[in-house]
Amino acid sequence: MNHKKLLAILFTALLFISCKDEIKIEGKWFVDKSQSKNGKLKKPINKWIEFYPNGTLIGGKRGESEIKNGIWKYDSINNKLIVGSKKKYGGEGIYTLQKISENEMILVNDTTKVFFKK
Repeated sequence: MNHKKLLAILFTALLFISCKDEIKIEGKWFVDKSQSKNGKLKKPINKWIEFYPNGTLIGGKRGESEIKNGIWKYDSINNKLIVGSKKKYGGEGIYTLQKISENEMILVNDTTKVFFKK
């Protein structure tokens, strides 16, 4: 095998190996539970939040219309999700994205860990 083909194969393999899954925060997420810093679990509060690709968000309680709207931004360098709104509804702040998959997301800040399901 000549060197050019070998380099092309190695380069392609390196690209494939180094690619990591894209983090997909967009969509509607439901609060499954929350946990205080001392480890105490809180029952589900039936809240939801929907993240739009344009950086806006809405939220509310199941069965009710939206009561929250604001903005969000993901800082991939620091693995932080920034949630804000003009009116203070609760839940605003900077969260570390501890885990995300197609159907599960865990956000952590100084006082709370919030578990979401799609």
